Amino acid sequence: MTFAICRIQKIKSWGQLKTHEAHTIRMRNISNANLEVKNVSIIEPIHNLDLITLVREKIGSQKIRSNAVIAVEMLLSASAKYFRPYEPNQGGSYDKHRLDNFTDAVVKWLDKSWGNRIIRADLHLDEMTPHIHAFLVPLDEWGKLNCKALFGNRDKMYELQDSFAAAVAHLGIMRGIRGSVATHEQIRKYYAAINQDSQILDLESCLPQPQPQETGDSYKQRVIEVLNPQLEVINYQLNERSRILQQITELKQTAFKSEQLRQQLERELKTLRITGIQRNLQLPVAVEEIVLPVHSPQNWHEIEDYLTQKRRIPQKLLHTLHQRSLLYADIHGNAVFVTRNLSNEATGAYLHKPVDGDRFMFHTGSNRDYGWFHLIMGGHSREPTTQAILVSSPIEALSLVVLNAPHKSKTMYLVCDFQLPVEFLKNLPSVIVAMNREHLSLIDKFLPTTPNIKFLDIKVNWNQQLQEQRSKNHAELGT
Repeated sequence: MTFAICRIQKIKSWGQLKTHEAHTIRMRNISNANLEVKNVSIIEPIHNLDLITLVREKIGSQKIRSNAVIAVEMLLSASAKYFRPYEPNQGGSYDKHRLDNFTDAVVKWLDKSWGNRIIRADLHLDEMTPHIHAFLVPLDEWGKLNCKALFGNRDKMYELQDSFAAAVAHLGIMRGIRGSVATHEQIRKYYAAINQDSQILDLESCLPQPQPQETGDSYKQRVIEVLNPQLEVINYQLNERSRILQQITELKQTAFKSEQLRQQLERELKTLRITGIQRNLQLPVAVEEIVLPVHSPQNWHEIEDYLTQKRRIPQKLLHTLHQRSLLYADIHGNAVFVTRNLSNEATGAYLHKPVDGDRFMFHTGSNRDYGWFHLIMGGHSREPTTQAILVSSPIEALSLVVLNAPHKSKTMYLVCDFQLPVEFLKNLPSVIVAMNREHLSLIDKFLPTTPNIKFLDIKVNWNQQLQEQRSKNHAELGT
């Protein structure tokens, strides 16, 4: 049997709403999510606005009580057996046709039942079983914020479950039993079960007590409904264990083959030296691969808050850089800004502690001769870069990116305090040195003497200007 799953979570603060959004759109690392799988937006937010803005616009000017529910998150899904009937224990897989039918039914139900109260909905495919997160603003029929009118008592919750189950009944998905514990399980408990380190099935405490005059079939259905979520978690964890063990085996095989190849190359090089052939060969220089600082998802939230709240860098820009592993937090609480060569290969990293003001350090082993923290904004991917802006630190680069938005031409922001990609800069139509005299003195001798270079006299750093102006375009550079 396959059961409908409909859970709700009431959201009473803007901070709580931001946290739910961060989970839904993967602005933070999710331990049980597959990073290689892309989720799907099935009801897109208007103008791509964030949830806080959408909720505020929907509520309008009406006064919000201190304990009011400002938004409701719904989690909508079905038993794993519906999505993968032939392999229900294979977490992460699904039948596309069945998934499409389910998604279509949910979208129609959301529109029919809640109309424009729904402000966004996303289909998650990167976890164990497909499910949908939908956010609504609980407005009553008069447009007033009134969650109690929609979800205020047990009868209302029964109606919600009945309505959702009826919407997916044609797919062979059944409603759970009225009054069962699973019906009232909250989203946070669902995720606590998924994310826990291990799952222990304690039958004595899990099995429900038979009710007077309850039929065997009814009791069987209640047992299935109670045990199924826990069995799904156990099966998922067992599959993850098998996958990790297989990955370890493959890595060991790769390491063994690499060592064999190294020994072979060492023997060949020794032979070349003995015979003197090396005098006529241009042997390539081997560049040791940099080992970057270890990611710490636990510390990222603190770094993200520091960069958004104190430095005023937009969260969307940080999310993009974090997804591309160009910016993250390490185990020591540093913000890590990854440096790359012009082929986009990692060469090292800048390290920055929130308590260190404007001070940056280089990660041990970073190649300062051939690597820089750089970003390209504007233009199309195939267009050539037309302008480079040289700045003194990663935070200065991000600040200037925001101040100069939107970018009409393809522009590279390049952080430099030592060597420069001179030949690359010589061939650009425009190079702007956007740093103060103190930092300029560090790179002045490396700058090419070409007419395409323009110097700006910077008295207040770009991040200070961003904090003062925030989202206004900075007209000084004319980009």
